[in-house]
Amino acid sequence: MAIPENRWQRIAFALAGGAAVSLIKLALHCRLATSAGCVMEKRYYWALLPVEALIYGAGVFLVLTLMKMPPRRH
Repeated sequence: MAIPENRWQRIAFALAGGAAVSLIKLALHCRLATSAGCVMEKRYYWALLPVEALIYGAGVFLVLTLMKMPPRRH
């Protein structure tokens, strides 16, 4: 996987990754369609998607940035 050089490209990639993680979480909660997690996720998904994309995207951005850093010399 090629890590984007530009910071803005990494931010866009991280937000897309955060949204993908949010969708995966929804799919895992909705394995049983009548479960409380699935019902609540579907009901508030319009509000949860941007918030979760930012939260999970921050983690993805951190990982991408750490992978981009050169190794430290001792």
